[in-house]
Amino acid sequence: MTFPEPQNEVESALLGAAEDGSRFPEFFRLLAGAEVMIPQPGDRDDASGERRIEDGAELALPLVEHEGQTYVPVFTSKEQFRLGVSDREMAFVRLPIGSLIAEWPEDHGLAVNPGGEMGVALDSRTVRGLGKSPDFGAASTQQPGGGSTVLLGGSATEPSRFLGAVAEACRSHGGVRAAYRALMAAEGEDDKPQIVIGIELDAGIDPEQFFADFGPRVAPAAEGSFSLVVVDETNLSSVARFMLLETDPFFVRDG
Repeated sequence: MTFPEPQNEVESALLGAAEDGSRFPEFFRLLAGAEVMIPQPGDRDDASGERRIEDGAELALPLVEHEGQTYVPVFTSKEQFRLGVSDREMAFVRLPIGSLIAEWPEDHGLAVNPGGEMGVALDSRTVRGLGKSPDFGAASTQQPGGGSTVLLGGSATEPSRFLGAVAEACRSHGGVRAAYRALMAAEGEDDKPQIVIGIELDAGIDPEQFFADFGPRVAPAAEGSFSLVVVDETNLSSVARFMLLETDPFFVRDG
């Protein structure tokens, strides 16, 4: 498989999140502080296609429809803009994404790089979460080295907002049997322990696709980094076994 070449940190983080859903918080953190390109009809100011915005000028946001939902399309680089916009004469403006989401409408989502090689669609709740909590997704990329001892346990203080968001997302999906939580840390490391969410899925559901959709949905409620793991009889990892044997699920599907 050939992967596209990322042009900046945001695109690198997006590619990483597509491979590992637990890395979406880092992508959100970078996206919240990024400058994006927004398609605009009309004349260009230079050969690159960029149009300058005069102070006080109103900006009409373009809209796209997908599966009954309305999205504002934005692009993270000229390369993704060229791939995603069929009209070669279309201009674009550059704006910090924070200026867009200060008063984001409840009925609009955000389509990042639609039609490009690396893209993701965010619902309105997730977009508004970026603006309210620009640092919610700060996550350590350090992983325990070979032979490290991993400590597993519970927490004296439950992250109730995050667990509530996870439970609601599990309930609305319909294919989640149960959800568990634990804290994980590498012995001797200085990093804050990371919360791990274990998901028990119905047979036939692709875990990679599930986590790619699930991660962005629950990340705005997280207070730090988190990981997602599959919990079932085929997963013999220490984390999955600990959850099944030592903890009770905080979400169980009715019926």
